[in-house]
Amino acid sequence: MVGLVAVLSKLGMDSAAVRFSAIAFSSGDKLGQAKLRKLMLSMGLCLSAIGAILMLISSEFISNVIFKSPALTDVLLAMAFLLPPYVLVYLNASLLKGIGKAWISPIFETGGLSFIVAAVLAVLWVIGINLNVTIATLVFSIVALFGFIASLFVINRVISKEVPGKQHTSSDKFSQSEFMSSLPDYAAIAVVGYLGQAGATLVMGLYLESDEIGIFSIAFKVALSVNFILVVVSSVTAPKFAVLHKDGKKDELQELVSKSAILVTTVCLPFALACLVAPKFILGFFGEEFIDAYRALQILVFAQLINVSTGSVSYLLNMTGHQAKNKKITIMTAVISIVLCAILTPEFSILGASIGISVGIILKNVLSAYSVHKLLDINVMKWSILR
Repeated sequence: MVGLVAVLSKLGMDSAAVRFSAIAFSSGDKLGQAKLRKLMLSMGLCLSAIGAILMLISSEFISNVIFKSPALTDVLLAMAFLLPPYVLVYLNASLLKGIGKAWISPIFETGGLSFIVAAVLAVLWVIGINLNVTIATLVFSIVALFGFIASLFVINRVISKEVPGKQHTSSDKFSQSEFMSSLPDYAAIAVVGYLGQAGATLVMGLYLESDEIGIFSIAFKVALSVNFILVVVSSVTAPKFAVLHKDGKKDELQELVSKSAILVTTVCLPFALACLVAPKFILGFFGEEFIDAYRALQILVFAQLINVSTGSVSYLLNMTGHQAKNKKITIMTAVISIVLCAILTPEFSILGASIGISVGIILKNVLSAYSVHKLLDINVMKWSILR
């Protein structure tokens, strides 16, 4: 629930920020950058504050009536204070990606912040403070707040420098109306993506035992590691997609899309093949009880292999103004995936859940790659580009 509130508070601005900040930054448009940051952060603050207030008001109802756990009230109250700084620092991380600092943005995202929080909690534990979820959440809030301040400093420092080959002028290349009109699509993509994952989890919770869910979780996380490189590469290429498309450099865009897809596939292929050929060996590292999920692992890894082989097609649609198409694909495939999970999981257990999730992943990437070819005339896996 808290995760959903955070997604709603960002209103798709994290995706829009990468696209629009990249275009403004590449053209040396300082005024456009300033307007984008002011608009985005003010909206993020207002929306996250509203979400926090709603959480504060409804915390007792959610704890006592919905979850029947009064102890949850304090946790929800702490998470309400976490929401605004978390949303703001995450939006700044997206801005950093747009201005070509993808290598530093992870520090201000969930992974980087969690690492810092873990270090702080370790220190608190050493000095004898009794830790609990409420304290951990409050620490996360403080870390996120300082992270937001630090990210502002980094962004201001970067955009204050001259862009090579560009002259900084007062011309405003940032279209506020275009930015605002894109947000409903970006927000829908984020919300549906979140609910799609939650829906599949809910279905498994209805039909599977807790130990089966744990076994599936390990198989899913192992399979998900196949596309780790794709996530890293996409954070670098996404802003470049936006700039190249805006500048009308189709040949350069085609080259970047194909080379990045081929690179990611080449790097990910060895581990994916190991999972497909020796799934029992891979799962054996986690314990003998996980080996029974080897078929599920093979299915999930095959889906991720299709995911990486099609490259950053969803990002490409988002960064080139075709986010509405991506929204339709995301909604359709999420519904198909959840329905298949609901049909197959009762009969085939974790194997059925794996099939349902994998069909959704494969279908989403195939349809996205087709849409990229149809709308942008770009062939994702164009091997001739290497010649």
